Amino acid sequence: MQDNPLLSSRALNTPASPIRSLSKYAHAAMAEGKVVYGLNIGQPDLPTPPEFIYAIKECKTEILAYEDSAGNMEFRKTWAKYYNQSQDISLDAEDFLITTGASEALIFAFMVCCDPGAEVIVFEPTYANYMGFAAISGVNLVPVSTELESAFALPEMSEIEKKLTANTRAILLCNPNNPTGTVYSEEEVRGLLAICEEHNLFLIVDETYREIVFDNLKLDSVLKIAPNSQHVIVVDSLSKRYSLCGARLGCVV
Repeated sequence: MQDNPLLSSRALNTPASPIRSLSKYAHAAMAEGKVVYGLNIGQPDLPTPPEFIYAIKECKTEILAYEDSAGNMEFRKTWAKYYNQSQDISLDAEDFLITTGASEALIFAFMVCCDPGAEVIVFEPTYANYMGFAAISGVNLVPVSTELESAFALPEMSEIEKKLTANTRAILLCNPNNPTGTVYSEEEVRGLLAICEEHNLFLIVDETYREIVFDNLKLDSVLKIAPNSQHVIVVDSLSKRYSLCGARLGCVV
């Protein structure tokens, strides 16, 4: 009998999602009639806007053809309009690449900004799936710890700079942070941007939760803070904002 064909090193070294690894246990428990509270995944329980469901039901398309590679033009125009109105900035459709959720957007960002073996600085605790995206892309994540005692605020910029090497290509920030919920200040974001500009790095900001802020906080997009910077890439999604996780609609800006 022949041995099984070998899997790629990428497949073997990409970690499974620790978030989703709990699902099989939850399903087994529910099958036994147990009540399960799903804290492992950001599954919204707010109703999806009826306009979205209505539009799907009323769709008259006879042929579901290939869409433009960058995404539907009207969709990109509308998303740009939303940014321009909510953030008082000036974007157009050409600034947007529509993706299969923010997950694909992050993989694209890693692959475009980094060659295999490149390093991306990330702040821990962090979104666990970043590890899988990095492994798929051949990127090494370099963790910088944040502490509960300081509400997971970023450390001094000088401490972050100590993590830079010749292989560093980007800094990844999730703002508001998943999973800590921390909302980083404009001062912190500007500090990271200054590092990226000084060392010619990308600042990738995952803003999936940008509107989900409390305590009278207001969060501006990094695109508003640095509207003309060539160092800034934003990853966004409709999943949480509009309770549309299953639609898998994200973008790179």
